[in-house]
Amino acid sequence: MAMVVSVLALGITSTLTRAQVRSMHKANELPVMIELLIKEYINEEFQAQHRLVTETLPTVDASLGFEGLPEPLRAAAYRTAWYYNATGGLIALGTVEEHMFVRGINYRVRNAWSAMEAHILAERDLRGQPFLDGFEHLAARCFANDPKVLQSRFEKVPAIAKRASLELRNSGDGWGSTS
Repeated sequence: MAMVVSVLALGITSTLTRAQVRSMHKANELPVMIELLIKEYINEEFQAQHRLVTETLPTVDASLGFEGLPEPLRAAAYRTAWYYNATGGLIALGTVEEHMFVRGINYRVRNAWSAMEAHILAERDLRGQPFLDGFEHLAARCFANDPKVLQSRFEKVPAIAKRASLELRNSGDGWGSTS
């Protein structure tokens, strides 16, 4: 009987320990998300460079890779690619949960990868070694996760509730009233 109690206690302790480790792991994700997504991703300069890359890079000879690109396109390509490379690395290592990133930046990652893929592959050939593998991992996960499927997980406000809310606000009788 004592053996059964000991084994049971060990099992419960192990389960609680795993749960606590998972909880601590998730608590560490928030600062990473804030740092990467908020400070860099919505930065106006980053957005401008991202646009430059996705609009211009597909028209430039891919055999130049990254190093052969003219400035300011080269700097923009590196900044955009390294951002996604770091994000992909965090996901691959399990530092952050994949769906936290893939849901929010799916379209932009797929767009950036499509614009940059030929140049990344050319740079790998020129270097003869890996280059931006984290970015490729992130892109693969984004292409594998259809944004429409991800969107289906979000709860939507029924159209009738939206209309009722607007009518209440406009009538002056609701919470949006300024009187």
